[in-house]
Amino acid sequence: EPIVINRLICHGDYYDLNGRHIYDPGDYFDTIATSAGCDSMVHLRLKVVVPLMMELSSVEEPCQGASSFLIETHARKGVPNAYTLQFGEGSEATGLVKQSGSMAAVADNTITVDIPTDLKPGYYPFAVLFDSEENGTYEVAGELVQHYPASFIRQRWDDVLGILNADNNGGYDFRTFRWYRNGQAIDGATEPYLYVEEKLKAGDTYSVELLVPGEERGLTTCAYVIPAAA
Repeated sequence: EPIVINRLICHGDYYDLNGRHIYDPGDYFDTIATSAGCDSMVHLRLKVVVPLMMELSSVEEPCQGASSFLIETHARKGVPNAYTLQFGEGSEATGLVKQSGSMAAVADNTITVDIPTDLKPGYYPFAVLFDSEENGTYEVAGELVQHYPASFIRQRWDDVLGILNADNNGGYDFRTFRWYRNGQAIDGATEPYLYVEEKLKAGDTYSVELLVPGEERGLTTCAYVIPAAA
């Protein structure tokens, strides 16, 4: 019977079988001359470990008041078995906690992450560590962006929109404003109120990028949809 050799190598390495450099997994046979001058049949069973490589295809950006958000994942190499998600330093004070789970229990490779409904709008960095029994581990960084609610925008008549002031929005003293219509910035629209000369059109969406004192990054509201006329 042949001599069976079981070997495990990392992706990119090779196994030298009687002068042959073998990179790919599989079963290989060769005849090797022994020191006694006899020929021996060798059966190589080679397994190649491919390092795990993951990416976050998309990260949902919820509005204030949401109880969860979705992270769509994609395995570029290997097969993950489990994940652990950890938010950045100081996150526990906001109610954001560590979350772990089995990838087998994740529908459509999309992780549902629980968040507190009273989480303030803002930017919250996190990292997801994926683990594979055969392919090792791989960590991917991401960011939760929680937007101000669309309810911060109020419609006045059929041609004016405005942002609620600090007395009516929970205490946010916004200092800078930038309006968007259907995802596109509106030239010169940098006031707390927006006058639309051509009238507001049902179905159009409006959002505002807002900045409070002490913050370096602006944050937008979720989209306010212009309702159909009553």
